[in-house]
Amino acid sequence: MRLGRVLAHIAPSPPAATRQHATWSSSSSSSSSSSAAAAAAAAAAAAAATPRSPAHPTSTTVAIIGCHRQLKQDLGGHNFASALAVTPGVQVVGVFDHGATTRARFASCWSSVWGEIPTFDDVGELLAATKPDIIVCALRQTEHASVIELAVESGVRGVLCDKPLCTSLSECDRITGACTAAQTPLLLALDRRWNQRWRALEAVVAGNAIGRVLSASATGLPNTINHGCHFYDAVLMLMGDPEPASATGLLTSPCLEKWQGPPPEQASAMDPTSTATVFFENGTVATFSPAGGMGFEVVGSEGRLCVFGDAMRASVYSNSSGELCEVALPDEPEGEWRPGLAMVADLLDAVHAGGGDGKSRAAADATVATTRCDCPGARRATEIGFAVHNSSAAEGHRVNWPLAERNRAIQSYPWGNQRGQEETGGYDVAREGSTNINSPWG
Repeated sequence: MRLGRVLAHIAPSPPAATRQHATWSSSSSSSSSSSAAAAAAAAAAAAAATPRSPAHPTSTTVAIIGCHRQLKQDLGGHNFASALAVTPGVQVVGVFDHGATTRARFASCWSSVWGEIPTFDDVGELLAATKPDIIVCALRQTEHASVIELAVESGVRGVLCDKPLCTSLSECDRITGACTAAQTPLLLALDRRWNQRWRALEAVVAGNAIGRVLSASATGLPNTINHGCHFYDAVLMLMGDPEPASATGLLTSPCLEKWQGPPPEQASAMDPTSTATVFFENGTVATFSPAGGMGFEVVGSEGRLCVFGDAMRASVYSNSSGELCEVALPDEPEGEWRPGLAMVADLLDAVHAGGGDGKSRAAADATVATTRCDCPGARRATEIGFAVHNSSAAEGHRVNWPLAERNRAIQSYPWGNQRGQEETGGYDVAREGSTNINSPWG
């Protein structure tokens, strides 16, 4: 079967406005049918990922916990308030941050949207006073587990958590355990799950364009946990979310156990990059390497998908025909942060489909409404990084799932809004040369 026919089978009727990219093959002539088919596959996923306004009968109240990267009304990564502000039926009812100045700046910035926003210097008091439906947890990950446990116990119906999830697997267990027991939907904001370009690539693989998935690889890994989770999650998504079975890995340098201040390079020393191989229960395998720039490849029984950069371009190669077809990827316009809008809509759907109430449910048929990066997804993307650290500590020996070592702590570098740095301004100050390092990987 020709590649064009395989891709066309995914979505036979692309919209007329679908943008066409050049299609190139191993021969000197182009295959227009392959080009149209690749565009069709991308269009199907783009339609599914297009931001929409969730239609829910009641308004949804939100408490922001950690706001130092949400002090502007510009749509953009980590600025969850900006996505909430353009989502109908959402009301921010309170904000916590360690810094009084930061809290005041947030309230002032968003007063034109939500009116006077109460500010709090204690998370418990915020939850008790506002009783929000949803929390956005955007503190340093050293505090995620405690905050989410407290919020779920207080009765919130949904949790949006910034990445990375935690600083140890025992904290991961606390977070996922609390949300699962209370049937409270969790959304870990690994935003490629809602990115139209990445969803288009997910649809190409799911549509059998390269046959049965055999392996995958990723290059350009910047560190093992803090931003490595993005790489693991992207690979997991493209592979169809297989369950890890074992892993081997080696850090490229010793791991610094505690932040010791400047120079900035110590941020990388706290969580070095690594080379790793992950083996999955279904027999597939994935490799990760810091070498080269950011890129991904998924190998199947009938071909392979090559992804260049952060899904800037992609092509599919067919083993049988020798065709190399560039996938027509949808636009992700700068300044619109469509993944942010889509993740907010995703969590609202889960909450209004039956999100938890903070009380354990024993009914046999009780199931938690899921998001595109729910408790199982967050666990997979988190465990891989810690498995690599554990394997490296054992001189690269294989570690098996379920991972026995769950107390190894990989501390994050300061975000700017943790205790002791209450008034650093976090994100803005970091861009002006503060020692609060922020990675371009987001």
